[in-house]
Amino acid sequence: SSFALRVDSDGAQFAAIQAGFGIGICQTVIARRDPMLVRVLADALDLPLPLWIVAHEDVRRMARCRVVFDALASALAAVAAG
Repeated sequence: SSFALRVDSDGAQFAAIQAGFGIGICQTVIARRDPMLVRVLADALDLPLPLWIVAHEDVRRMARCRVVFDALASALAAVAAG
C-alpha cells in the first residue's frame, strides 16, 4: 500500500485528521470533542479498546489507593459512555 502520511504518534495522527489531511483512525471518545469531525466507515470498522486499571496486590488494598482506583474507574466509564 502507498500512504501519503505515516505516523507512530496518536497525537500527530489526530492533528492530521483535524487539519483535513484525510481519514484516519482514532478513539471515538476523542473524536467527539471536535464537532468538525465526521465519523465514516462506522459499520465497516470497529476496534474495541479494552481498558484495565491495574496495581500491585499490596497497593490495591490500601484504602487511599482504592479510593483513587474507584474514582478512575467511574470517570473512565463515564468518558467511554460518551
